[in-house]
Amino acid sequence: MQEVKQERAELEAENDELIARSQPGGNLVDTLEEWLKTTPLTTVPNQTYRNDRIELDGFFYEHCTFENCTFSFKGEKPFRVSADSTVKGIVNIDARGPQLQALLIFMKQLGALHPNSECYDFYDGRQID
Repeated sequence: MQEVKQERAELEAENDELIARSQPGGNLVDTLEEWLKTTPLTTVPNQTYRNDRIELDGFFYEHCTFENCTFSFKGEKPFRVSADSTVKGIVNIDARGPQLQALLIFMKQLGALHPNSECYDFYDGRQID
C-alpha cells in the first residue's frame, strides 16, 4: 500500500509540474520548429520492440517496429516516429499530463482513435468514456 501511495505522490508532483509549465509565462515554446531547435532529438534507428514501454519524449524512432507496446509521453520534449516505422498489435498510450489526457479523450470523441480505445484517469485508474 505504501508503494502505491508513493507512486501516486510522484504522479501528482509530475502533474503539478506539467501544469505549471503550461501556464502563461511558463517555458513552453510557441511552435514545433522552435521546440525542436531548443530540444534536439536522440535518433533510435532500426529497432524492434515487443511488449515494451517506449519513452517518446526526446526521441526520433526511425524505421522501427513496435508490437504490443505502451507509448509513454509526458509532453516535456518533442518526439517523432518515422512514417516507415511499423506499429502492430495492441497499443497503449500513457499520457500523464492532464492536457494530454484531455487531447486523447477529445481525439477518441472525434473518432480519431480506434473505437475500442480505452482511456483511464491516472489518478484513480477509472476508465474515462
